[in-house]
Amino acid sequence: MAGNNGSDHTEVQVPGPDAAYDFLYAQIHAPVFFTKLAQVYGIVPANDTEATRLLEMAADLFAVDQQERVKQASARGSFIDEAHGSLQLLLGKQAGARGVDTPANDRLVKQAAAELTRNPHVRTAALAYQLYLAQQQG
Repeated sequence: MAGNNGSDHTEVQVPGPDAAYDFLYAQIHAPVFFTKLAQVYGIVPANDTEATRLLEMAADLFAVDQQERVKQASARGSFIDEAHGSLQLLLGKQAGARGVDTPANDRLVKQAAAELTRNPHVRTAALAYQLYLAQQQG
């Protein structure tokens, strides 16, 4: 339509860093976490308290895993080896990655990301939080 005045577009306000994080956590992280927990382990929280406890346990396990990685990196003493290992882990290439098919997984992640960015609220929150993180680094 040639005379489109933008009336069919909804304006999305740019959230602050905390609001952006909370939105992304509630709309993306938590649903993905609970879906995978249910599909892979058959665990489904019965109520909000159990859901909160599962998220806390996941955060605690992640923190312990990170501490162990720091200890291992210190023991090895090679920054380059640790950086390489971290990159491989992020790319899903580390041995013992539970049989993750990297090309298929990569395709699914890209497809999910493309679908999520069609939502203006998700796109705006992601960009706002990305800007916040960039400002924190430099």
